[in-house]
Amino acid sequence: SRAAREFLRQALGELPARERERLVRRGWLQLLRVTVDTERLVRVPRARLRQHFEVRLSADARRVLDERRGCVLVSGHVGNWEAAFAVLPALGFHPAYGVAKPPKNKFLAQALQASREGWGVRVLSRKGAMADAPAILKAGGTLGLVVDQRTSGRALLVPFFGRLARCERAPAVLLKRQRVPVVLLACRMGAAPLSYEFELSEVLWPEEWARREVEEIVLRINQGLERMIRADPDQYVWIHDRYRDTPRTLESSATARLRRGEVPGSPQAE
Repeated sequence: SRAAREFLRQALGELPARERERLVRRGWLQLLRVTVDTERLVRVPRARLRQHFEVRLSADARRVLDERRGCVLVSGHVGNWEAAFAVLPALGFHPAYGVAKPPKNKFLAQALQASREGWGVRVLSRKGAMADAPAILKAGGTLGLVVDQRTSGRALLVPFFGRLARCERAPAVLLKRQRVPVVLLACRMGAAPLSYEFELSEVLWPEEWARREVEEIVLRINQGLERMIRADPDQYVWIHDRYRDTPRTLESSATARLRRGEVPGSPQAE
């Protein structure tokens, strides 16, 4: 599709045109693959779910889990994001909540809700979820969001693969207001059926980031998502119209701070 080709030119423009075209087709295939894979995963007994996952936790992510503190997990449409949230209770993230926009088809919405809750994960509708988030996090709960797609409403214009895009602000706002860590999550699909590589990597600690602007936190999250996508572009759903209604060239204040080395972890700051 046009949107996918534009997205790929921006994100992986160094690749030959033929390879980018292959990834466009692969993006559609990946969406179908996730749908079929998730339908099969629903049939796995909850007690046996954990054995389908190879789990890698960074030292910081292990600390979040050990301290039993509320946290926000952020991921993108890489691998199988449904599987990522399915295994959270088995890993000790309990209670676990996911935020999702329900399908317009009410029967499909009910089926998805039932399957997710069968894993022990409560699902909140994207509309109104942030009203429930403070109580969930204060009680030590885990809130999972997929934040790589174009966001409407109170979105922020922040660079994503070097071009301004409309981005979700909720994880950054929760970090600042609720003083909870934000953790980067990836769940890639393995070669064997129903096998997954679950990884919690970078943690944005409120002690370090709460005084930063929301835009800077979103930029850092985007950088983590970019690394996640570049690591396995074959498992990414490229078909989203990521840059619709956004300017091609405009420097945000977060980009300017990154360039000056004022964002923690940027090459200039190290």
